[in-house]
Amino acid sequence: MMKTLSNLSDIDDFIAQNRLAVLYVSAPKCGVCTVMKPKIRAVIDEFDGVASGAVGIEAVPEIASFYHILTAPAVLIFADGKEIWRGARFIDVMDFENTLAQYHLTMQYS
Repeated sequence: MMKTLSNLSDIDDFIAQNRLAVLYVSAPKCGVCTVMKPKIRAVIDEFDGVASGAVGIEAVPEIASFYHILTAPAVLIFADGKEIWRGARFIDVMDFENTLAQYHLTMQYS
């Protein structure tokens, strides 16, 4: 289940408190956002210990400039607070899954 994040402070805390975190950013009336969210959530659910958060760009418009998001949906993976992967609009789900798997495995043994 994705945690709903409602401001920049919540987003920063979410990223800081989770070793491996996925941030899903959507926009209102975005068909691609609606289609991609369950696909991204299904991948995340394959991995224990991966935190996931969702934010609507209409609820937190400053996220666009703070995280340099130019289109929606945007999916960002953070490892130990650092952005390690980003996909936007037409997201390569296989690449997302491979990156998540790689870092999930690496972080289990560190």
